[in-house]
Amino acid sequence: DGTYLTSANWEHVGSGETYCIMGITTRESDGMTLIHYRKAMDSTAPIWTRTATEFFDGRFVRLFPGYRRPEAQADV
Repeated sequence: DGTYLTSANWEHVGSGETYCIMGITTRESDGMTLIHYRKAMDSTAPIWTRTATEFFDGRFVRLFPGYRRPEAQADV
């Protein structure tokens, strides 16, 4: 069940941008799980696709309510 994954925002570590997972599918040709995502709060942004292996290899981190990046906390 992908509800856990699609009900959260994810931060792209390299850019600091926030994304939301739009859907999770399986590619027929090889059975790979694909993650479809787009920039959070922007319904006109393009939908991007990566394999789950790429998405969850550390490029993205799940954001939890109240989470602040360490550098943002230093500004308080």
